[in-house]
Amino acid sequence: MVGLVLAFVWIAIVIIYSGTRLESAYDDATGFLFHWYAFWNVVVGILVMILSFVLMSTGAASGNRFARSRLDKIVGMLGGAALGTAISGWIFFCFLLKAILYVGGAWLLMTADDGARSFAQFNTPKMVIGGIMIIVGIIWDRSKSNEGSSGSSSN
Repeated sequence: MVGLVLAFVWIAIVIIYSGTRLESAYDDATGFLFHWYAFWNVVVGILVMILSFVLMSTGAASGNRFARSRLDKIVGMLGGAALGTAISGWIFFCFLLKAILYVGGAWLLMTADDGARSFAQFNTPKMVIGGIMIIVGIIWDRSKSNEGSSGSSSN
């Protein structure tokens, strides 16, 4: 969401202060948006990988904690590692889906011009699909953040 706001601010600044055409400012803003989402998804991807490793290790260690025999240790360790792997797999799947929505949508928006210098010549399906992908990503982020904060309220 921050990247989208910064891209709109960038378009406004470029048009107001340099007097360039909207199409040229669009190219600059979507290029910025693509690089913004790509950079932050790499950073978050590294953190997700670290979290996944910690979850798998913690699951294996906690499965081994109350074991009395050697077989209990092996079964507990494998069960804990499997649970940690399943949880980290779900986290990675959610991250990957969000990254595809944001980075893919920004890439489609960025490449929609196909060398054209007029919005009438832009690749409209790329622009529409890219915009929809980013909007779906934003709605998904907002619904996940509101999910935990919404209490039971009566209408």
